[in-house]
Parts: sequence; structure tokens; C-alpha cells
Amino acid sequence: MTELRTTLTRRLMTHIVGTVLLFVLASTSAHAELTSAKIERWMVTLEPVKDWIHEQGTGLDQKKLLSAGSGGMAGMFERALSEVERAGKLESFSAMLKQHGYHSPQSWVEESTEVMRTFVAVNMGGKIPDAAAIEAQLETLQSSALAESQRAMMETMLKGTLAMLDEVKSVSKEDIETLRPYIKGIEQRLGHRH
Repeated sequence: MTELRTTLTRRLMTHIVGTVLLFVLASTSAHAELTSAKIERWMVTLEPVKDWIHEQGTGLDQKKLLSAGSGGMAGMFERALSEVERAGKLESFSAMLKQHGYHSPQSWVEESTEVMRTFVAVNMGGKIPDAAAIEAQLETLQSSALAESQRAMMETMLKGTLAMLDEVKSVSKEDIETLRPYIKGIEQRLGHRH
């Protein structure tokens, strides 16, 4: 019984800490103003970043670069930057980004997160899915008959979706309106077809 209580307490504390961190990140990001200059600078970097990744060949784990995880978009970009660092390519990546006006890879990650969360918010058109339904799926998943690896993958995906929803909720109407004229250009650069 004590072991169960300890486990539940740990899970509750982990959840609380995670929620607080997401709130802090969302609050910080919500106060950052998205400008046309930021969007345009970021859009210009998309091709050079793709080219840089391609030039690295097998030095980078391509699956880790923009893989989904439980940390939402911010976590996705942070994991990609960690992979670049792990591969010993951070200096090269930084030099390429500096050519486009970024003082560090971290500043590019922050701007990428800001633009992409706003991009998702615009595409959702104000119709943000209900987080309670996703949380219910997470609870159901715990008692499912799926193999542990499948359950872990689904859990990561659902937690990532929840984190992304929290990020998208923090996007201001001003940022949405600033980004709206750039939607087609971003979609083209990302390879989306509409």
C-alpha cells in the first residue's frame, strides 16, 4: 500500500511539475510578439536548413530530427537541436543560421516554435480539440491489451498532442493575424499541398 501511495504521489508530482512548466513556457511564448520580420526571416531559413540536413548525410539521425514526442512543438525542436549537438554538428548549424540573422541555434528554435504553433493555430481555425477526450484516451490506454512498446508509443503521441494543444491555446489573436498572410508561403516551403 505504501509503495502504491509513493508511486501515485510521484506521478501526481510529475504531472504538476509538467503542467507548471507548460504554463510557464506558454506564458513566456504568449508574451513574445510575432512580427512579419520574424516570420519572413524564419521562412527564408527553411530551405537552407533542409539543405544543411541533407548535406550532413548519415551524421544525423534523421528520425530524431523532427520526431514527435511528448513535449509538443517546443519539445520537437529542442530534441532536433539536441540531435544536432549529439552528432557534433552544432557549430556548423550555428554558422549556417548566423548567415540568416540568428545569433544562436536556440534563437532559431524559439522562433521556429513560435511560428509553427501559430501556424497550427491558424490551421485549426479556432477549433481546438477537447483535451479531456485525449486525457480519457490516455487513461484507457493504461489498461489496454497493447504491447508495452505500442502503449508507450501511443502514450508519447497523446501526451505530445496535449502539449501541442496547450501551446496552440497560448497563441494570441494578434499573432494569428500577423501570420495569416504567410500561410500559403509556409505551406509551400513545408511541402504541404492544398
